Amino acid sequence: MNITDALKRPWFHSIDLGSGVVTRGRFGADVPPNYTLYGLQDLLRHVDLREARCVDVGTMDGLSAFMMKALGAREVVACDLARRPTFEFARERLGLDVEYRVPLCANELPEAVGEEGADVIVIAGVLYHVYDPLTVLMSCRRALRRGGLLFLETTSMIDDGRPTMWFNLSDDVP
Repeated sequence: MNITDALKRPWFHSIDLGSGVVTRGRFGADVPPNYTLYGLQDLLRHVDLREARCVDVGTMDGLSAFMMKALGAREVVACDLARRPTFEFARERLGLDVEYRVPLCANELPEAVGEEGADVIVIAGVLYHVYDPLTVLMSCRRALRRGGLLFLETTSMIDDGRPTMWFNLSDDVP
């Protein structure tokens, strides 16, 4: 795929591909790109990832996976339920050695990561897409080595005093 064709595809993240080429991402021009991940990105910049084994669960276009690799992670595994040509294009364009495992369900993570476990797991924008978020968190915990870090990003709702679970079937659902 060439750059012109790649930029015509729908991108979930805004990714700087170098040489002045930046993908649009899912937000309109009136919303800052990747604003939902600002906190995560800031936290990751303050963690020493050199020699770390990292996993990005629900990677989409790979923004968090690529950031961890660029910050010096020894190994980065990016996983998702479906293959995205945008991830593969960005990985090649950026020249980053990030392993891509698809399809991979979060409950398969402990077996996929193996006994060594992961030093860092990022799970951003995933929990509100699953029927059983607790099982996903338990799988991430089992895949994390002792002393490892789990970075969780999700949406929240203003508490109206009632127990609530919100399930978002797709990105097109408000």
